[in-house]
Amino acid sequence: MNLEVKKEELCINRIVGLRRENFLIEGDIIVPDVKPDVLNIINQSGNICIYKQEVLDGKVKVEGGVTVYIMYYPDSENDSVRALHTSIDFSRILDIDNVQNNMTLESKFEIKEMECKILNGRKLNISCELDMGIKVFSNENINIIKNIENEKNIQTLVSKLNINSLVGCGEVKVFGKENIKIDKGDNIAEILNANVTIGNKDVKISYNKVITKAEAEVRILYLTEDNRINLVETQIPLMGFVDIKNVSDDNICETSYRLKNIEIKPNSEEEHSIYAELEVDVACRVYGNNSVELLQDLYSRKNSLTYDKKSVNAISSKKQIQDVCSIREKISVPELSLAEIHDAIVIPSIKSRDVLSEKVIYQGNINIKFIYSQNNSSRNLNEVGMKEYDLPFDFSMECKNLDKTYDIEETINVPLHDFVILQEGTIETKIDLMFNMAISKNEKINLLENINEVDDSNDNSYSMTIYFVKPGDNLWEIAKKFKSTVKDIVKINDIENEDKIQVGQQLFLPR
Repeated sequence: MNLEVKKEELCINRIVGLRRENFLIEGDIIVPDVKPDVLNIINQSGNICIYKQEVLDGKVKVEGGVTVYIMYYPDSENDSVRALHTSIDFSRILDIDNVQNNMTLESKFEIKEMECKILNGRKLNISCELDMGIKVFSNENINIIKNIENEKNIQTLVSKLNINSLVGCGEVKVFGKENIKIDKGDNIAEILNANVTIGNKDVKISYNKVITKAEAEVRILYLTEDNRINLVETQIPLMGFVDIKNVSDDNICETSYRLKNIEIKPNSEEEHSIYAELEVDVACRVYGNNSVELLQDLYSRKNSLTYDKKSVNAISSKKQIQDVCSIREKISVPELSLAEIHDAIVIPSIKSRDVLSEKVIYQGNINIKFIYSQNNSSRNLNEVGMKEYDLPFDFSMECKNLDKTYDIEETINVPLHDFVILQEGTIETKIDLMFNMAISKNEKINLLENINEVDDSNDNSYSMTIYFVKPGDNLWEIAKKFKSTVKDIVKINDIENEDKIQVGQQLFLPR
């Protein structure tokens, strides 16, 4: 006989596949005829662009590239510092069990190492080690049984869970364009280096829409026609609209930004400016906080019950926290004692993470690449160089109710970095690291299905039995085995706390 049950539909978002790996890409660069031979490499840097990513049955495919800028000393008496610009494309296919083509893919890439070798004066080799993190999500509607209706003889075990149900998800393509003004006295000979980072992320909830906001910080180092090096920086706003039904202000919105294309070049239509255009893919997932009552187990005091039992994983206890690590230190770099710093490339990394009670402690390193030239009256740019410095840091973030069972993901942006040379190579350093920490749990949910009641002719006639508690026992399992109730056992044995019973304890079990 089928029982009347109370059900509720819930949309869950669960992680189906995780993968992290490092891989190497490389390519050769031929120096264009209009540029002089390469004598020595000063610096190389790059930005990662993801052209396309997709989930196939049992596979994940990602296509992208690294845009590379190389500063070098030319083998020429008439030229100072010069630069090369190229792109190295890559394609990765990963086998991941259980993923299907209707699932959602999130990818994160980071440049770990980059090396440039001179094969000859007209040919270079670039190798780049990339760190790739892959996460595949599945959106699934499940029916949960909350309770049994109108059955006095059936005992139920109901638990309360906080589940992050998926309200909706979507993607949008956004473009950022800007003519970046430079000094009126500067006529650009070429762009030496360009770095793009995306920060100041925010979301606003409107009627059935999520408005995504961010800023692309663009830093461009360029060479003028009269052999001067200058830096220009700007913030390009990025705004997109993602249609998601039933979104509300109390939902949790997660956004990820992927650079797809970058174009930075001297503006041919407007003097003393640089044209910058960015194409960015923005993905958004919206979660609701649901307190769910879920039937975990049941039995009948008169008859036998049959049911199917399965378990699924769902994301729960999601939380987002932001905090700033402010570093104000004086560092010693003797090589820069008589130098002018043109630019500094700041790359933070986490070396270790320790989760304590309601606190996350980070130890990390900030790699700083100083692009500089020696100060002198002639401003001889043949003395341009690059000096690296590693600055360790410690930082802790507070988070209530946090423990080691939580999954933690962090991203770090650098909204501020400033360096002033004082004397004898001492540099006053100001760096702000913006930590964005996403916390969640992968909760296991037990689901009961197809519950049926079967007449039980083997009805024991006893009204009371004596039972001695064994290791691993709890009152629910004891009551279920002897067709009693937890309430009756607690009452007749004067038990103060039903979660605390002792091995060997004598219990009277009423029928």
